[in-house]
Amino acid sequence: NNSSNYNEISSNTINANAVAIYLFTASNHNTITGNTVNANTTEGISLSSSHYNLISSNKVMDSGGANNNDGIHIYQGTDNIVIGNSIDDSGCNTTCRAIYIEHSNSIRNYISSSRLTGASAALPATITELAATDTIYSNQLTNSHASGSRVIRDTSTLIVAKATNVLTG
Repeated sequence: NNSSNYNEISSNTINANAVAIYLFTASNHNTITGNTVNANTTEGISLSSSHYNLISSNKVMDSGGANNNDGIHIYQGTDNIVIGNSIDDSGCNTTCRAIYIEHSNSIRNYISSSRLTGASAALPATITELAATDTIYSNQLTNSHASGSRVIRDTSTLIVAKATNVLTG
């Protein structure tokens, strides 16, 4: 079993690794906050089959190399919170995923208030979902060098509910 639960990873500077911070299978209820990760060759922060984690106030820069940048990657993760991170993909020239949510088992993740910076207007930093479900977005800001700042997802008043939910008030 490679799981690790109820840990805090904070205030670190992590440079030039394959993955800077990696929560592996069933690593749940962890906090990743206030870290600076830079020039990692695969991903900046990665969660794989891990749930109920908080990723906040991190600076992720140029992680993933020139072709495929994944600043924060969630694979089969449920009920994770990604909030207030600064992700800079200025070295990317092909697939510039600032936040990448992958797999149909990645459900009910909450993504809010992160600042995403891409290499140019033609290569903006993106939030990419691949078959993810029930992800909630709020106030994502991207700064494309050529076109200035713009909000790419602003759903702060959105309520995501299934047909069986009853909403009142």
